[in-house]
Amino acid sequence: MGIKSTIKKPRILIWLIVVLLCIVAIGPRINPEGVSVAYVQKNISAGLENLKAGDVIYKISGEKATLDLIGKPYYGIIKLETSRGTLTTRANGTLGIVCKNVPSSNLNFGLDIEGGVRAVIQPIEKIENVSTNTTIDDIISTLTTRINVYGLREANFRPMFYENKG
Repeated sequence: MGIKSTIKKPRILIWLIVVLLCIVAIGPRINPEGVSVAYVQKNISAGLENLKAGDVIYKISGEKATLDLIGKPYYGIIKLETSRGTLTTRANGTLGIVCKNVPSSNLNFGLDIEGGVRAVIQPIEKIENVSTNTTIDDIISTLTTRINVYGLREANFRPMFYENKG
């Protein structure tokens, strides 16, 4: 039984087609370029309002986009080459964009939560002789420990203050 006769069998042909479709669905990227937009500020500079989370920035003013380059302060007219085309804006400090590395495939591993979750926690009653900030720090410590037990990577907890409450 030769290779040609084996490949011509319907089961083998279907299996090969399924494997090829799986590889296409995974979408491997051998050398991904640029950075992926993770978050865009609400009141972003004119010219960048069409930028959305998930877009890829390839170049910033002619230089290859990196995470370090995104974090730099920018002033004046900036030109971004993105997956949505070329965008031009006038920057006054930061670009107002949070980026991450472009994923090398469409696969997500583990219990990772993309985008994050916001939980608003407010104590029912104040404990005597304990500051609110100490209580918040204790809550953050407890949540971090419990979440890390389940294997979530990069679990970040930070306090937010609303109406001078924290």
